[in-house]
Amino acid sequence: MFEILLNQNVCMYVMIVCGCIGLTGRAVMSSYLARLAKAAERMGTTRKKQLMEMRRRYEDITSLDVNIHDTAAFVDKYIDRLKIGFIPINVWNGFVKNMGVAAAGTGIFAAAYQYYVVGDGVETLKMLGCGLATCIVLVAAHNQWNCEWHMRTLRDSARNYLATAWQTD
Repeated sequence: MFEILLNQNVCMYVMIVCGCIGLTGRAVMSSYLARLAKAAERMGTTRKKQLMEMRRRYEDITSLDVNIHDTAAFVDKYIDRLKIGFIPINVWNGFVKNMGVAAAGTGIFAAAYQYYVVGDGVETLKMLGCGLATCIVLVAAHNQWNCEWHMRTLRDSARNYLATAWQTD
């Protein structure tokens, strides 16, 4: 049965689909976080719902004369709740990273089966090459669209705004 899948290049298509999903997911997440980071730099006038919610909650707490001693923890709590659609950012990031693992695993398994069971060396190299190429593209996308940098910028901008704008009263 697995030979039928190999003959019809299903494993190759699985690796390519994993690569496309990984690329698209990384681009969407990076774009979303970049827009939020840019909006956080002007957090006092932003219209981003997530940042407005964070600012409103902070204002409500400080208006009750309650001191927030750890602004960083407050900001981290709200940033960790960010979602793209209905999927939390942390889940989204893990899913995108696992696309590379799925592509590599499919390539290695298909190549091993092709080599040891079927005995075709050229097809084995083709499967390994496709898996390797997909992983290289996903690593390049991870480096190009660095979401950790956007998250750090978002956190720092929100912390700076909340610490300076509301604790000087």
